[in-house]
Order: sequence, then C-alpha cells, then structure tokens
Amino acid sequence: GLLRGALRASAAGAVLLAWPGAVAMAQSSDPFPCSGPDPASLEGPSAEALRQMRELFPPTTDGHGMNVDDALLIRYLRARRWSVPKAEALLRDTLEWRESFGVKEGVHGGAWLEQVRQESATGKTYVRCIDEHGRAMVIMRPANETAHNHEGNLRNLVWQMEKSIARMDADERKREKILLIVDYQGFSLRNASPMRTSMAAAHILQNHYPERLGKCYMVRAPFVFSAVWGALKPFIEPVTQAKVEFTSEPAEALREHIPMERLEAPLDGEDAREFDVEAYFSGDLSEDLVQALDRRRAEADPAPAS
Repeated sequence: GLLRGALRASAAGAVLLAWPGAVAMAQSSDPFPCSGPDPASLEGPSAEALRQMRELFPPTTDGHGMNVDDALLIRYLRARRWSVPKAEALLRDTLEWRESFGVKEGVHGGAWLEQVRQESATGKTYVRCIDEHGRAMVIMRPANETAHNHEGNLRNLVWQMEKSIARMDADERKREKILLIVDYQGFSLRNASPMRTSMAAAHILQNHYPERLGKCYMVRAPFVFSAVWGALKPFIEPVTQAKVEFTSEPAEALREHIPMERLEAPLDGEDAREFDVEAYFSGDLSEDLVQALDRRRAEADPAPAS
C-alpha cells in the first residue's frame, strides 16, 4: 500500500516535474528564462540549423492552431540540442498530434469549451496573470483535482497551455515561457491522477510544448516530490536545476516576479479575489484571470460619463 501510494504521488508529480526536464530524459541546457534567442543573433552551426529547418517547415499561421515561425523552429532545435534530424522528427510528430488530438477545433474553435469549463470549475489549473517579465503565470492546485477523467484532464491541460501562449502572444513583450506555480496546499493521495493520465500529460508537455518553462515553484510540496527531485538533481544540468524551486514561503519566493498586490491570497499575496470560472471563460482565449476579473468589475460598476 505504501509503495502504491508513493507511485501514485510520483505519477502526479511527474507531469509537474516533466516541464523542466526533471525526469532526466527531458533535460535542457536552455539558459533563457523568458524567451529564446533572437534568430538574427545565431551564428555558425546554430544559424545553419535554423536555415535547414526553414526549408523543411515554411512559415505558416496554420500549424493546426499553431504558428510555425522562427521562434518555434528555434524552440524545437534547442529541445534537441540543435540536431536538425531530431528537431524535424519532433516537430512533425507535434503537427501530427495537434491534428489527431483536435487542438485547433477543440481550443481555437471552441469544441472543447464546455468540457474544459467543467474540468476547470474547481480552479485546479488556470492562467492567473502576466508576471513582471512578461511570462504567463500558471497556477496549478493538485488538491482541486476531483474529476479523474482521462480525456477531460488532457483536454484541460492542452487548453490551459494554449491559453497561456495566447496570453503571451497578446503582450507586447512576446515572451515564450511560463512561470509555473504548483501549490500543494491540502493535497492528498486521493487527489492524485491515475498514472495513465499523468504519463500521457507528461508526454504531451515534453514532446509537444518543448522549451516553454521559464521557472517552476513547488509550493508546500509533499516530501516525496522534493525527495524525487533531490535524487535526480545530480544527473541534471545546473541550468535545468535552477528552473525548479521548492518553497514553503511563496510570497518571498515570488516577490521578484510579481507585486504583492497582484499575488493571490492563497500564495500569501494581497489580492483576495478567488478563481471565478464564469469570469475566466467569459472572455477571449488571450485573456487571463486577473484581466477577466477586472473587466467584470468594470462592467458591473462602469465609470460615470464625464
């Protein structure tokens, strides 16, 4: 029973640790905390690799709901250490997956909207706001996982990822990477997703959203997660290690990324507004929770005409 419990907890954590490569096979030496390098700054083999990828993948705004541009090509090259054959295989696999999984119709066409709204009702995952560096701040609360619906969980994960990307694309700084906050307050093994779902989610994140993590904070994490991370750290490059931080004092850890008046109360911030599923789903895909709450407040109490 104890071993099974540890495995379930590790499976739930695998999807969270998969972002920065903590499961060893997804290690990254990427030093960029917000966005990748400017294509114009590439030289030598890196510039040649990008040139070859451009020939293989002409620019398009219709990569099944994803823009195929230099920034994307560079992310896939970085994920495979600038190997063109490996990056090509990874990107082709992503394009095939996006078509078969129905990302364009499900997320950008709204086909999954009602299912994702139901999955999100507890506030288990959402895009809170943009941080001081222009990154989407994604909040995950594993204790709020109650549905354990395999398809629903995966669609919700993909929808939230597409929303975080849309939010950053709408910002003038055009950042590429997210700030991930995983708050384990109240978590128990009954909240852990089935291993099948956790492994599928980890696969999606590793292979179809590469180089998208800027920083991850594990807040009030169970000991098993920090123990697994501690065991893996000697095999992980320092740049990757720096992307993951465990903390029991989120306000102090996050102070450099977001003003306290914008940090939500459960993370010891000053913004007492809670997750509101109706507000969150009432706007465009590129609108984060704080924007939605501000908009709803302005609609309810419009400024008097001058």
